[in-house]
Amino acid sequence: MPGPHNPSTPETAITQCRTLEEDEATHCGKPATEGYPCPERCKIHQQQYRTMYCKYKEAAKHVDEVKQSGSIPTTHEIELYGKLEVVLKKINFVRKYIEAVRVERTGRRIHGTRFFLKSAFISSSKQSPMLTVTFFIAFM
Repeated sequence: MPGPHNPSTPETAITQCRTLEEDEATHCGKPATEGYPCPERCKIHQQQYRTMYCKYKEAAKHVDEVKQSGSIPTTHEIELYGKLEVVLKKINFVRKYIEAVRVERTGRRIHGTRFFLKSAFISSSKQSPMLTVTFFIAFM
């Protein structure tokens, strides 16, 4: 039976790439030739899709590892820091964590908007202890 889910039979209509351009308003005008189980994106946008997906998944893995390790200092721990070396080491660690959170959240938002035409607001279960991190940065 012909259709998009059976690649061994010809399709009567060529599907257009479903991706929004970087302005997040203009649809791509190229034919969809890539994607699984049926083509949803052109070759360029499929590559962007895979790259972006891998980047935010890698950042999410880092965020999860940090959260599970309990390495984010508590307010009480921050108050006990007395040596500059310890403070600088924790500052670097927290900055990397914040960057990973930013990459993940931004990547998910852009990915959902451009490739799945979802609203820009995406709720996340990855609510981090940002109050402690904010206090830590203000403490510096």
